[in-house]
Amino acid sequence: MYKGIIFDLDGTIIDTREDLALAINLMLQDYNLPTMTTEKVAGYVGNGARKLVERSLAGTGTNIDEALKKYNKHYSEHLTDNTYCYNGAVETLKKFNTDGIKCAILTNKPEKPTLEILNRMNLARFFDPIYGADSTPFLKPDPGALNLIVKKWNIPKENLLMVGDNYTDIHVAKNAGIKSVFFTFGYGVRDKIEPDYVLDSFSQLLNIK
Repeated sequence: MYKGIIFDLDGTIIDTREDLALAINLMLQDYNLPTMTTEKVAGYVGNGARKLVERSLAGTGTNIDEALKKYNKHYSEHLTDNTYCYNGAVETLKKFNTDGIKCAILTNKPEKPTLEILNRMNLARFFDPIYGADSTPFLKPDPGALNLIVKKWNIPKENLLMVGDNYTDIHVAKNAGIKSVFFTFGYGVRDKIEPDYVLDSFSQLLNIK
C-alpha cells in the first residue's frame, strides 16, 4: 500500500544524543556555565538547532545568535564521534530500496550537518529528497516541506507515511493529511496527539501494509 516514506532523522534513523550533548556542553563551557546530562539535552531536541540552543541557555541572558554560532562550530567538529544507526535501520532501508519504495528525509536539523552525517554513514543513498531545516522555508510541524515532497514524488497521500519520534512528526503528518508512525525507541516526546502506528523497532515498518 505504501509507496513513499518520509523519515525524521535524529531519534528515528540515528541516535545523535551523545554528539549533540557534547556540542551543547562545549558551548556552555565557552560561557563558563554548568554542563548538562545527555538526557537533558536530548529532551530539548526536535524543533531545530536554534531552539536547542535557546532551551539550553534559558534564563542565562546569553546572546542566542552568538551562542548558536559557537554550538554549530562545536557540532561540526564532533558530528559522528558517537552517532550510530538504530538496529534494523540499514537493513529495512535496503529492503525499501529493493522494493522500489521511495524514501525521503525531513528533519528540523540544519541541512549541512544532515548531509554530512548521512554521507559519512553511507545513508544518503537511500533518500531523495533530503530536506533539512534550511532546505525550505518550512519547519515541522508546518506541512510546507512535506507537501513539496508529495509534489515531487507525485504519489497519492494515502500511499505515504511520515515516520518519526516526536510530536512534530505526528503533527506535520496530520497537517499534510498523511498517516504517521511514532517510534518509541527515540528521544522525542509523543505529547497528547495520536499517531496512526506506534512501533518499538525499526524493522516493524516492514509489517505495515
